[in-house]
Amino acid sequence: MVSCSIIFQWESRFKMLKFYNRYISSFNIIMFIRIIFGNYHPIAKSKKISMLLKLYCVSVPLVVIWMSIESVDVSPIPVIHCIINIIFNLISEENYLIKYCNTIKINDVIMGFKKTVTLNKRLAYALTILFLSKSAVYIAYWYVSSNYRKCFIISFVEYSIDLNEITNLMIFGLMYDRMRLIRIYLEGVTTSVNIIRKDEIAANIRRVKIFLKCYNNLLDNLDSIETQLQCK
Repeated sequence: MVSCSIIFQWESRFKMLKFYNRYISSFNIIMFIRIIFGNYHPIAKSKKISMLLKLYCVSVPLVVIWMSIESVDVSPIPVIHCIINIIFNLISEENYLIKYCNTIKINDVIMGFKKTVTLNKRLAYALTILFLSKSAVYIAYWYVSSNYRKCFIISFVEYSIDLNEITNLMIFGLMYDRMRLIRIYLEGVTTSVNIIRKDEIAANIRRVKIFLKCYNNLLDNLDSIETQLQCK
């Protein structure tokens, strides 16, 4: 517990969450890529860096609007969707996501979960396959099309929308993994109650209460960001 408290108190110039106390993680990589496509996330404590990132993310919808106007045959619906997502992320600064993940990390410490991940492996594989498939389609589209500006704006907008939706998948993926771990732990306690002495049952009851409390914390944590999820 002492080492865990040290990790939580440790300060760095980065504000981004670091699962396993690493800068290079799936979470960090996804956030960096999302920023490239205009979806702002507060990755640094430096106000200057944050301001530059915000200016970049503000410029993205302006460029998207300009290029979509130039390419008159581009559908406005995905463009509007993309711009709304970018504006929402700039306004919210994704504080709800940071709060949600921090609560998950605190629960992990309480429950003693050590090898936890930000993305479920199956979900990560599915996202990778979808990303590669979509990339192949866009590459083929670029190859056969003569309107490169239209190709660029369509692919950029679609990737921006998809990357914005990944945060929702991460949120529910984190919830699913923790619920699964709690179920496994509860099954272990239930099994052991049948074979241990009566004087140890009280200790297991206390453990079950802790599991149920963490379960309620997970539900409350998800409920606290319900409004933001609906807006996305």
